[in-house]
Amino acid sequence: EILSSEAYAFHMVLQGEINIPRGVIFTNSAFLSFSGNKDLLDRELEKQIFEAYRYLQSIKKKLWYVYIELVQGNKVVSEKFSRERIESYEEFLKKLKKIWGNISSGKDLVNILFLEIQPFESFGRAYSYSKSFADNHNFEIAAQFGSFLNERFTGDIYIVSKRSLEIINKQVMKQERMIVINKSNLIELGVSKFYKDKQKLSDYQIQKLSEILKKLSVIFKEPFEITWGYLAGKFCIVDIDFLNIDIDFDKYLNKVKRDKNEIEFTGVSDSSYPEDKVITNTDKKSSINIKTAAIEDVKIEQDGKETFISRLRMGL
Repeated sequence: EILSSEAYAFHMVLQGEINIPRGVIFTNSAFLSFSGNKDLLDRELEKQIFEAYRYLQSIKKKLWYVYIELVQGNKVVSEKFSRERIESYEEFLKKLKKIWGNISSGKDLVNILFLEIQPFESFGRAYSYSKSFADNHNFEIAAQFGSFLNERFTGDIYIVSKRSLEIINKQVMKQERMIVINKSNLIELGVSKFYKDKQKLSDYQIQKLSEILKKLSVIFKEPFEITWGYLAGKFCIVDIDFLNIDIDFDKYLNKVKRDKNEIEFTGVSDSSYPEDKVITNTDKKSSINIKTAAIEDVKIEQDGKETFISRLRMGL
């Protein structure tokens, strides 16, 4: 099975024994089976969709991240992200059919990921380079309290040396509001007076996240950005993006430096409610040995039957 960049990246993260949300991946084989006859689902595909729903239901979550990636040639030409609430199998099947029905069959590859949403204590982005100082010698971590980032709320920025993992710069920002999850609902709350001026991650937590970034740098060997969440003493990787490996990274950093000189630093600027976006700078499409992959249960042929679903089992 050929995996898209998002699915492949999560596979590699699992291989490195780093936490990711539990969930399922609907492979390109599932889409091809569906597109062959949209009026009547293949019996094996329908059976596996139901098994996937039962697995998601067993996690006891109703709110899910949904990633849709379309790959053409060796380029991700479209990547969409949303948050979906799933109450029943009928609703789950309806959402899945709607996603597939809106995709042109001319695309080379389609992967759909459903990943659980956790009620994280803190949440943020992290970079294999420093965006604020435009250099490739340090990691940069952006952090807010709550379960999601929101561009209306300020957050901290931490700069960490790649070589020594020493914290070399901290910009701790006062945070008044945050987004939390309560009974599968997203709620905006005020940050308590005691925590408003607090550092979002302790120095120990910053170092632990930096160790994960260093591990990912060895795994990916190219510039990347991740979205992370922290809950009950553990970090979890929620999203992974890559810069195009064909670009001149030094020129990119110089452009970032020029852009930084033109704007005032205000803290974390990632949106908690991202719109659908088109990605043209991702260039990872890989064929992997599914039998040895940490992403489980996916094979093109299994006892003479196609397998369409991949389960993600590692999580908090």
